[in-house]
Parts: sequence; structure tokens; C-alpha cells
Amino acid sequence: MKTDHPVIDSRHLIHEAAQAHYYGLHPALALSSVTRIPAEVAGLDHRLGHIREKFDADLVIWDSHPLALGATPRQVYIDGIPQIKDPHPLNKPQTYQAIPRTPNFNDEAKKAIEYEGLVPLEPASSVNEEETIVFTNVKSLWKKKDQTSEVIDVLNDSSATGVVLVRRGKVGWAGSELASVDVVNAISGKTRVVDLEGGSIAPGLTSFGSPLGLEEIEAEPATNDGAIDPTEHDFVIKAKDGISLGGRHLLLAYRSGVTSAITAPVSSSYIGGLSTCFRTGSMSVLEDGAMIQDVVAVHATVGRISVYNEALDKGTKTSISTQIGMLRSLLLGRQKTELGEWYRRVAMGETPLVINVAKADYMAALINLKQEIESHTLTKMRMVFGVATEAHLIADKIAEAGIGVVLLPPRPSRMVWDMRRMLPGPPLSQDTQVTKLLRAGVLVGIGILETVFARNTRFDLAWTAMDANGSLSESETMALASSNIDKMLGVERSGSDLVGDLVVYHGGGIFDLSSKVVGVISERRAMVDLF
Repeated sequence: MKTDHPVIDSRHLIHEAAQAHYYGLHPALALSSVTRIPAEVAGLDHRLGHIREKFDADLVIWDSHPLALGATPRQVYIDGIPQIKDPHPLNKPQTYQAIPRTPNFNDEAKKAIEYEGLVPLEPASSVNEEETIVFTNVKSLWKKKDQTSEVIDVLNDSSATGVVLVRRGKVGWAGSELASVDVVNAISGKTRVVDLEGGSIAPGLTSFGSPLGLEEIEAEPATNDGAIDPTEHDFVIKAKDGISLGGRHLLLAYRSGVTSAITAPVSSSYIGGLSTCFRTGSMSVLEDGAMIQDVVAVHATVGRISVYNEALDKGTKTSISTQIGMLRSLLLGRQKTELGEWYRRVAMGETPLVINVAKADYMAALINLKQEIESHTLTKMRMVFGVATEAHLIADKIAEAGIGVVLLPPRPSRMVWDMRRMLPGPPLSQDTQVTKLLRAGVLVGIGILETVFARNTRFDLAWTAMDANGSLSESETMALASSNIDKMLGVERSGSDLVGDLVVYHGGGIFDLSSKVVGVISERRAMVDLF
């Protein structure tokens, strides 16, 4: 296994082995892939890759089984010498000390061979209004509470599993196995029973930050929407005009519990375009319910963080003061163009402004700019910081300014100078970015920068919760990639779309390595997709 650093942080090499084990690789082979086998390939297996007498005493003491999700070192020894001074260990459940139980992917493996790797990703079947789905052995059913963004476990009984009835994409009844007998018998028409074996039903997640839907093969320009430069035009570029649905990244995300995405145009300038929100499982923008919100936010970049966007050329050559000066000019209405009109809406609090910025000093300057514009318009602006690697340094000020933060990615590394003061998290620090920002009262979300990582969103959430060492509830953890992002960006879901899609997990909960997605319940489309 390798990490392709810096795209995948080399600190998390063990996570690559854990993912391989999740998808079916034997645990011994998964561990060997990051220990014995690399040592053999490098010709160093006479001293590395094993715990043996006369071998180098390079050892890691893990807080859980190394293949458990979020496994973190308690201590690292090189030549027998401890490397971490004053480590901050996490308290992991006893169940995490054993080899993780994982789903059965034998059918998927057979199909991968049959289709030479390009397995069809569309749902195996879609159930409409003619049939009632009866989900049995359901451990938890998470739904929104009373038209609010808060989600609760409707079943809420840790001692037993329940039954959930779904018709026309809507949960019609949920309760205990015993109480369900009469209800099921009273159903008229066709029924289909799906045993979740201790599984869960939870709200669909939202992906934010990557060009998901605009990019299929990153290194092949013909498969992408391309980069924009709004400073060269009098009009505004909207992501919705370039969205291509039905791609493999989108469908893999959909099959992994990510049912919606917010995507902005890829920009070669520090000035960006307008993002859009759409369903990842739709096959065309013309499908009913495919587009959730045509325009979500105006986007920009401040700083020198082109490592996250290879297309960002002009921005890295423009001074920071010029970048912020241009934003000021636009927000004060000095640009009489379509772009200027959208920034007028931002200044008046009608549309959010998302700024990708990593350095705390530049965030502080943007807070001052926000206050300057608000004193001019006497209206509160809606601003969101993306990337936000150093946001923890001024968390209180960000909270006071009412600015939301989407961490891209949730576990950062020092990729460029702007990120040098990142908070590493356990075992090097007790706090993480998420815990420190939440404690300050900041509305926080997490996202991704590469389309390929959308499918791992639920595992990113679980890992974030574990690093928080028990300070995050399941509901608060789900909100980091769902309702919190909707709230800070003003994504409006109404009517049958208010509840959003629900994702069905077999064999465990949304954050468990033992579970996999087997369906999506969509009230908006009045159907259930089964995989």
C-alpha cells in the first residue's frame, strides 16, 4: 500500500490497509501490505517489517486494532526510542481492540471480474408506489425532528431491533418487531422484506469542496468541465451549467451514503463562480428532483493554496492585498457587471460568500472586511471559510463574526506555508480543529478536495467523532456533513424534499465498519433505490 502523498497524507498509511480490509482483503494481508511486503520490495526485510529478535526496534503501540477505523498511535518507537513527547491518547471502546467485522463483498468482487473492473453502478432495482418495502431488524432510524435540522433516533431502543415500512419513498410506520405484525398484515398490495441484520437508516450526507459532477478523470481534460476565470468576462459562471450526472464518482458516492453534493466551478483565478446543489444519484439534470438548488453561494479564494487546485494560476501570482482589495471593490458595488450584481447580493446578505482560505492572518483580514461591509450596508453578510487549516487560532473571533467553517479536508497536513500552524490532533494534540471550533461556538462542516474521496464521507465523520474523544454525539457528527452545511450555505429544502433522502445500512450503523449501504429512500422522488 502507498499513500500518494500529499494527496493522501502519509500519516494515515494504516487507513489504506484498513480500507482494503473493509472491502475484503484478509486482515493478515492488509497488515502485511504496510509492513512486511514494503520491506521485502525495498530489500530491507532482513531488518524491517517484522517484530523479531535482532530486527530494528521500530514499533507502534496502537490505541485499537490497527485495522480499526481511526486507529491512532499511543507511542512510536524508532530503534527503541520513544518519539512522541507527552502523547494525548484516545479512549477507544473494547470492541475496537479486535479485528473489525466487515461486510461481505463477494458478489461485488465477482462482478468486478465479470465486468473487468467497470461494474454497473446504477441501482439493482428502484421500487415505486406499487410496492411496500418492509425493513426488518433495524437497530436505529435517524430522522429530522419537527421540521428542524436536528436528527433523532426514532426507534431509540438499544435492547431490540425494529421494523420500518416504506411506501412511495416515505417512511409510513416504524416500531418494534412485535408491534409490526398487525401493521404488516394490514398492508394491501405487494410487499418486499429486506432484513438489515442490525442495520440502520440515517439521513443522506452532503459532499462539499470538490469538483464532484464537474470532473470524471482528473488528469484527462476531455472528461472535465474545465477551469474558469471570471475576471476575463462580464458574466458569471454557474456550476449548474457544467454539471454532468451519472458518472462513476457520483454513483459511488451515492452508493456510499452521499446523496447530495454542493459543487462550485473550478477557477484559475482568486475570483470563482456560483456553486449548485444536486442529487448524486440522478442520471440527468432534467430528472425531477435532480437539482436541489440552482445557485448556492458565490466562491472566491484568498491566499496561496494552489496545491489544492492545480488550475489556480492567476490567484497565486496576485498579492493577498490585491485579492482582498478586489473583494472589497466588488462588495461595495464598484463593479457594474453581472459579477458585481452577485457580490451586491452577498453584501446584502442574500447569498453566502464562500472563501477558500487557509492562513489565520488572512481570515482575520476577511473578518475585518466583513465588518467594514456590514457597517456600510447595515446588513449581516453570510460568509463561510473553506479549507480553514489555521481557523482554530482565531476560533473565538470567527464565532463572534458569525462565520461558518467547512474544513477541507477534516485532517489537514502542512502542504504549503499558509498551513504551517495546523492543529495535528491526537496523539500530538488533545484538540482537533473540529473540537476547538465547536467549543468556540462556530458552525462547522467537513468536506473534501478530491472527487474520489466523496465515497469515504461517513468514515471521515466516524474518524472525526473518535478523534473528538466522546465529545460529539451521533447526531452532532452527522450534522457535520449534512444539516450544518445546509444551514451555513442556506440550502433550502422544502415540501417532500424537507426530510431529504434516507440511506439504508445493512449490518451496522452509519459509522460502523461492519455496515454497507444497501438502499436509498427518496421521498422527493417517491421511490426506494436498492443496491
